[in-house]
Amino acid sequence: MTTEQPVTTEQPEQPGQPGKRPAKRPAKKRQQAGTKATVKDGYVLEDQIGFLLRKANQRHRSIFGNQVKNNIAPAQFSALAKLHQLGPLSQNHLGRLIALDSATIKGVVNRLVQADYVTSERSEDDARLRIIDLTTHGRIRIKGLLPLAEEITQLTLAPLNDQEAKTLHRLLSKIAGSLD
Repeated sequence: MTTEQPVTTEQPEQPGQPGKRPAKRPAKKRQQAGTKATVKDGYVLEDQIGFLLRKANQRHRSIFGNQVKNNIAPAQFSALAKLHQLGPLSQNHLGRLIALDSATIKGVVNRLVQADYVTSERSEDDARLRIIDLTTHGRIRIKGLLPLAEEITQLTLAPLNDQEAKTLHRLLSKIAGSLD
């Protein structure tokens, strides 16, 4: 049976060196609502990169939601921004460019069509493809959102200094680039 052990900075004495303990960074104490964080089998959820990325993403999505009104989701914004940047694209290509699978981009495009932000037409060259393009309403909407996007980025990165923000961007780009 494995028992949970509280996080502690106590280190065992090194053999042959009474009173000497190995130099080690002090363990972090985590406390919430009166509970003491414990380590079971050496695993601390709060130290895992996936957990931290999810919390950072929650922060960003919360800021995005507070800044952007009229029910536009981050994936919808990404689609509008990419269409604004590149012009008409096939639905699948648009999805790949903004890191969405084919089922997800289909839902995003359907919602943007319903909002009259984009059109979705069969390609004249290849009937298997749907070409997605901004409507006049979509162009106006994305032009209004782009300045907000820069503000959202600044608010998301507010806890970091300039160098930390650049380092975070570089490292996240490196991780995200490894998926290509």
